[in-house]
Amino acid sequence: MKSVRRVQCGSLAPNSQRTSFIACPICSAGPKTALKYFQESCPKLNLHDIERKDVLKFSAFLRDMKKQSPRSVYNKFENVMTFLKAQGIRGLMGKNDWPRFVEEEPEVYEREELDTLFSVCDEEERSWYEFFLMTGMREQEVTHCSWNDLNLTRSTVTVRYKPEYGFSPKNYREREIPIPARLVTSLKAHKAKSDKTCGLVFPTRGCCPKLDFLDCLKAVAERASLQKENSGCTNFVRRSQLGACGLALICEPYSSGLVTVTWRAQCVI
Repeated sequence: MKSVRRVQCGSLAPNSQRTSFIACPICSAGPKTALKYFQESCPKLNLHDIERKDVLKFSAFLRDMKKQSPRSVYNKFENVMTFLKAQGIRGLMGKNDWPRFVEEEPEVYEREELDTLFSVCDEEERSWYEFFLMTGMREQEVTHCSWNDLNLTRSTVTVRYKPEYGFSPKNYREREIPIPARLVTSLKAHKAKSDKTCGLVFPTRGCCPKLDFLDCLKAVAERASLQKENSGCTNFVRRSQLGACGLALICEPYSSGLVTVTWRAQCVI
């Protein structure tokens, strides 16, 4: 009879070699929290002792004890199920056992609100969020953006694969994005003040990828008294003028005509 290796619950960690979570720190932050909460809700010492009732209890624990939103409960439940699957623990839950949530339409910041938000930003915060706003790049794309990705002469930024950080572009496709002259000017000023030994555009001290753009944005919104019930990710979407959702911020004209940039939350935390 084939023996089953007993894995200690105390060894739960998304950066473990036994898991399938990817190495990117910004991606593992959510799973780390989910596994920490699971350890709090489940007293069992070995992973292979976990039963269906333990995972159902975890879902209730998130809702009742941690006061998580339905979407957050689902996300953390999914994190734990992914971890258990990586340990060969399958078939615990049926499709009707998974938490459910209503996909809500996020609120958007109107132009007046954007003006208010930027008015309370310091110089560094303004450089972060103007970059998001004027490029339409996703949070991880900005986190891993380097000066080599920017061509300030041609006014472009390229989203590239970064194996050293475990980062791949969405759909594994690199792409080039035009940027307005106003952003080029601010990036030149930002580069002149940046650490010349670090290749990242927006690093932390020690030249590490910045992982807390969302938390910083929430802090800015709170200072500006602009907290929205369903605002989330710093993932700002650029759309054509006709297709823009919400009130957009008008940027520099491109060769194809006037372009609008919509600042809009794309995920719920």
